[in-house]
Formats: sequence, C-alpha cells, structure tokens
Amino acid sequence: MFDVEDYEECVEKFNIHGCWKWSEGKVIIYEFPFASHEIYIGRISYEITNVCRNVMGTPAKIISFGCTQIRDINCGKEADASFRLKKPAVTPLNGSDRNDFPWPNLIVEVAYTETLDYVEEALRYWLSPGHAYDCIIVKIDPVPKAKYRLDITVFQQFEFGTQDGTGAPLNILQDQCIINIPLNCLYHNVKPPIQILLNILSDPIPIDFFFVQDALTEAYDI
Repeated sequence: MFDVEDYEECVEKFNIHGCWKWSEGKVIIYEFPFASHEIYIGRISYEITNVCRNVMGTPAKIISFGCTQIRDINCGKEADASFRLKKPAVTPLNGSDRNDFPWPNLIVEVAYTETLDYVEEALRYWLSPGHAYDCIIVKIDPVPKAKYRLDITVFQQFEFGTQDGTGAPLNILQDQCIINIPLNCLYHNVKPPIQILLNILSDPIPIDFFFVQDALTEAYDI
C-alpha cells in the first residue's frame, strides 16, 4: 500500500513505463507495451498532430501531452496519448494532478491484451464528469500474424485488417475507416482570448485509420 506519487517516483527513477492503474493504494500493471501497441500509438498521435499542423505556432495550437501520468483523488492512470490546447486551471483537487492542472480534451488508448471489460472501465474513467472530453480506444485482438483486427470505439466502430472475424479477406481503402474529431472536442474549455481558427482547421478533423493500419503492415512486412 503506497501513494501514487511514490509509484510515479519509482517509475521515473528507473525509467519504467507500462500500462498501469493506481487505486486505493494498489498498483495494477495490466499490460507491458508490445511493438504493435507502440506502432499504433505513434501513428495515431502523428495523424492527430499532422491534421492540426496549420495551427502550430499560433495560440490555438494543439499540444500533445503523450502518456502523461493522470490521476484524480481516487485513481491514477497513464493514457497512451493525450491532447489539449491551453486551458485555464481548474478548482484545486479536481485537476488531472489531483490539484488544479487541466485534464486533456482527447485521450487515446490502445488495448492489446486487455479484455473488453477493461475497455469499458477505461471509458468510464476517462469520460467521468470533469475528466477528458472524449476518448478513442483501439482494441487489437491478439490473433495470428496476417490477421490483425481492430475495433475503434466511442466515435464509431469498425473493423479492419487483412482478414475479418470470419477469415474472409478484408481490403481497407483510404478514406474508408475515418474517425471524425469535432473541434469542440479538441478546443473544449478554451482559455480566453484564444479562439478556434475555423478558417484554418476543418470541422470535424478526420483521422484516417487506413494509415494507422498501413504503419503496422509496413513494420511487419505483412
């Protein structure tokens, strides 16, 4: 039994980062990242940053907070990726640092070995009142090589890979599997006088998961 700050200090000291949850003095390690896990996170983060590139260097820029350690009073977790713009401080004890640090607007998680029950639990945590505005969870079914499958949750659901759940060939094309992120998600609770640059960014912002799948295909030469 120990405080979450004690655990985080050990994580930083020994440079150990996995997927963990702290609750009521207990730490649960539920997954160590696999190559496919890291490839997906890297590519999704790139896609989000890339579509927001035109506002970089402006006050309306979207900031990547990566796998920043996040916790409320009762629980602590690491997101695989997180994004927000400059936001005002929140009421102390309600922040993502158990003080006044603002919560991310968009959370991204990739679940590989975790169960669907974990996915539902993660959604409840990230989308609890006062936490993140929205969340994308990618569920990778641990299946044999050349049969990669994904379920994209929250915004919409779809499956893609080289084969579907029945073993039939599945050919995904560009612009076929897209998640649309509304600007009011990325710019939720924007800090005045920052304004959403509607003339620069599209609304919604599209994230094409064809390129996410392609990253893994290239990495494993499938």
